[in-house]
Amino acid sequence: MLSLKRVFNPEEFTGWHMFGVMCLFFGTIISVNMFLAFSAGSTWTGLVVQNTYVESQHFNAKSAEYQRQAELGWHAETGYSDGVFSLALTDVAGDPVQQSEVTVGLGRPVHEGDDRSLQMQPSDAGGYTVETDLGPGVWEAELIVSQYGIVAWSRIIRFEVES
Repeated sequence: MLSLKRVFNPEEFTGWHMFGVMCLFFGTIISVNMFLAFSAGSTWTGLVVQNTYVESQHFNAKSAEYQRQAELGWHAETGYSDGVFSLALTDVAGDPVQQSEVTVGLGRPVHEGDDRSLQMQPSDAGGYTVETDLGPGVWEAELIVSQYGIVAWSRIIRFEVES
């Protein structure tokens, strides 16, 4: 019969001790790898477009559109306070851009669960506002400004909501 003194004798390192060390070592590595693989597979896919080849065919047209929008010189400032998302949109002279329809797509950068699309209303201060409930953390606002039914300007702006 084995005695505990013989099994746990610190003066003697047996093959069973080495077997235990190897099991713990590789068991830890395998467990961590399995956890990371599961986490990677169950979170954001990283997919931005469905078909990259089709999207690449529109590159020149999109580049020209971005250049046209940049030449407008418009500047957007976003804010969120007390359940109200606000937008101050100014032209190159610093004057408010008015008489526009503004749609904002709000969402988390890497999670689609909180995404929402809202129509903003003109405010008394010359900007645009919409009531919505945003939790703390990083958000993205995809701003689309239309005039006379045509998209005049669009931007994606990241902002953070404090807790």
